[in-house]
Amino acid sequence: MLSVSFSLTSAEILTLGSAPKVLVIAPPPGRVLVPIALALKYTFGTVPYTIGGQLWLAWGDPANDVLINTNMAALITNVQDETTQGAPTGLDTISQPPPLWDNQPLSLYQQGGDPTLGDGLLEGTLFYAIASLP
Repeated sequence: MLSVSFSLTSAEILTLGSAPKVLVIAPPPGRVLVPIALALKYTFGTVPYTIGGQLWLAWGDPANDVLINTNMAALITNVQDETTQGAPTGLDTISQPPPLWDNQPLSLYQQGGDPTLGDGLLEGTLFYAIASLP
């Protein structure tokens, strides 16, 4: 199992809807990144974020299947520090064909557009594996 830790500044959080944050770069062709778990820690600043939707972990383009979704509204709209975690759901029922997973990065994306206001920080660790496609 591999892992990557990351930190998002307020400026990065405020653009998660229009500029997804790549957490793991794309593997070579014929391989796919397989998420195992995602842990997040939010450190409140002085103003809570105003958002809609959820935080998604997706392969490449956010229009591809969502692998892990977390209710980000409950996380970063609080006026206190918070933590949350998620695990992949429905990996056996993914609707997109394997070519859309092949050679794709794993990215965080805010569904529903960019958050507004807010100045907290988001840190996390993604646990994942790399598998070969048949």
